[in-house]
Amino acid sequence: MISYEPFWEMIKERGLTQYELYTYFDVSRSDLYRLKNNRNVEIHTLNRLCNSLGCEPEDVFRYTRDGESIEQAVTNGQRDRKTVEGAPES
Repeated sequence: MISYEPFWEMIKERGLTQYELYTYFDVSRSDLYRLKNNRNVEIHTLNRLCNSLGCEPEDVFRYTRDGESIEQAVTNGQRDRKTVEGAPES
């Protein structure tokens, strides 16, 4: 599941309003609706958001496996990362 909660947290921390996003950062009202309701957002839109806001993709969205809590996703991500890092190089 993709959640855009990190985007809204970042916007709140920066003190930006939705009005400022679509007026000064070229974010359409349609994109804001999609982000607010965790709808499909195109990669092009994510790229534009990262460029215009000077942020990274993880500042915009969070991925969790369906049916997995955020805490489980963090734990699994750390386990997967250790497995990959510890794998012998070919």
